[in-house]
Amino acid sequence: MDMKKRIHLELRNRTPSDVKELVLDNCRSNEGKIEGLTDEFEELEFLSTINVGLTTVAHLPKLKKLKKVGVFPPEVRTGRIDDCSEGRG
Repeated sequence: MDMKKRIHLELRNRTPSDVKELVLDNCRSNEGKIEGLTDEFEELEFLSTINVGLTTVAHLPKLKKLKKVGVFPPEVRTGRIDDCSEGRG
């Protein structure tokens, strides 16, 4: 399943601003990039992207409340996770 479709399914009739945890494990990334996640997920605190084939987090939007990101295996080569949230690093 591709990442955009998985995000849509994970919303479960909620708006993106209502989501605090998002688990995208085992879905497919598009060319190693996060796709479909926007800054509308303003309350997101936890994001899991285990086994999705990410090679960059450069397209991850600023998510001010993001506290924890699960990425495994450690395949990200570009971008910095701590650039995606304020006050972390």
